[in-house]
Amino acid sequence: MNLPKMYEGDYVEQEVIGVTEIMDKVMKDLSENPNKKYYRRDIVTEKQNDTIAIGLSDIYYDFENDFRLQIDSVTNDSRCPYGAECIGAGHVDVRLDLIVGGNYHSQFTLNTTYKKETIIDGINYKLVQVSPHPVVNEKIDYPNYRIKIVIENHSGNLLQKRASNRQAAAR
Repeated sequence: MNLPKMYEGDYVEQEVIGVTEIMDKVMKDLSENPNKKYYRRDIVTEKQNDTIAIGLSDIYYDFENDFRLQIDSVTNDSRCPYGAECIGAGHVDVRLDLIVGGNYHSQFTLNTTYKKETIIDGINYKLVQVSPHPVVNEKIDYPNYRIKIVIENHSGNLLQKRASNRQAAAR
């Protein structure tokens, strides 16, 4: 697949293996990259208690702590399918992209068995569910993956701390 060179304001829509890939309002000149997939993302801000639910086409935005979180990819799904007998339960690896304060970018992987949680910049991210669960002789359509993550702030309101730090630096 050879993508056209794009400029600000261009829209490109291309059908690839049944998935519509969209590059929307490109803000700068992009070089061609046939290995990169671009998806339109929906902004999600809903949080129940401390739990969020996002899919591959979602970006979670936390106004209180000024960060964005999205699924980069599901890199492994070795869970024992319903209807099968397995030696072990297996696990799922989910790679996530985190952008804090619009500047700091971090990529990390959570796992349903070994590394369920991590703390970055005082916020704990804990993977609690990955769906759908595999079923014998049924393939999971990649875009259907959804996760639930518990997000707990262990350092107070980071947005207020960042604002205080910026004010102190300006003095």
